[in-house]
Amino acid sequence: MKTVVVRQLAALAAAGLSGLVLTAPSLAGVPGITWPGAGAGQPNPNAGYPPVSFWKEEGVVGNNFINTMIDQNGTIYDVQYPGAGGVNGVGTRNEGYAGGFDTFPPFTSGRGQMHVNQYMAGIRVTGQGPTHWYSNPGAVSYSQVTQAYHPTSQTITTTRRLNPGGGGGPNLFITQHDFSPRLTTTAYPTFNDGGARTNRMMHVQRHIIRNDGAAGAPIEFFLYGDWALNGGDGFDGAYDDAALVNGQAAHAMIAYDNAGGSANSRGEYNITTFSDYAKNVSLFLGAALKILPGVGSAGGNFAPATWRTLGSSDSGQGWIAVSYPLNPGQSVEIDVLIVGGYKDTAGVGNVGD
Repeated sequence: MKTVVVRQLAALAAAGLSGLVLTAPSLAGVPGITWPGAGAGQPNPNAGYPPVSFWKEEGVVGNNFINTMIDQNGTIYDVQYPGAGGVNGVGTRNEGYAGGFDTFPPFTSGRGQMHVNQYMAGIRVTGQGPTHWYSNPGAVSYSQVTQAYHPTSQTITTTRRLNPGGGGGPNLFITQHDFSPRLTTTAYPTFNDGGARTNRMMHVQRHIIRNDGAAGAPIEFFLYGDWALNGGDGFDGAYDDAALVNGQAAHAMIAYDNAGGSANSRGEYNITTFSDYAKNVSLFLGAALKILPGVGSAGGNFAPATWRTLGSSDSGQGWIAVSYPLNPGQSVEIDVLIVGGYKDTAGVGNVGD
């Protein structure tokens, strides 16, 4: 999987998608990003990771090669690939949905996560309290949350305002666009694994953050991942891909499960149709982010900080981050790319380079 995410960024830029052109560094971000923690609304907000939390799970975007499911807070709780529903050898963590009156089928106790428990962004204003994850537990961080499909495309737009406690604190308005690009066949990149397989398993988020406050807001933007590749957490690995792109370390967050085996041997959920289910495949899921010098512009920086650069060896969860000194009235765009990788044999260590 190494460098495949940043190669996808280059391919999207060549296809003319705004904000994804790769150039040399041009931003002077705020230094000193620290551990984001569980965030606002949690008993120990500066430690650990945010808990899995959803609200109104209903949005779906995709391009037939990847489907991504999004709750009304704009957090991702399912990434279905390869293909819209997966292929032989790929399984879910459970089936159905467990959520009060919305539980289906009846008596379901688990959640049918595909490949991830949660991907979500979060924002911290340096020196002004904890991280505010988009999951927004108890509405402690964000207000004015809206969500709608774009009328002429399968793009979901989510908006929110970060103004915790009101008054003189930070006042940021955030617009988020989620989509999976549909490009011409030749515009998609290919896996560099000895073949000519085209990779179309890409999900894009564009986060546009505007400072409506009277004072500057030195923001730290985090992307958090909690993986459950191919039906569970027990065989997930992860690493920080710091491959250089035009002189910058990309710091893509890569998770993988290439262990093989079966649902029974791995101790994971198995559909009732068969006594066991073989999982002899290799799956990779990468995420990278890039902060731009202006909304819709080219250039910018990749994430300089990750859970690995701060010394964590965790393989089931991780995060990447950028920072920027946002002046009153100013907007900045931060783009996220999530990319799937797949090979139909187990034990494959690299499907991208």
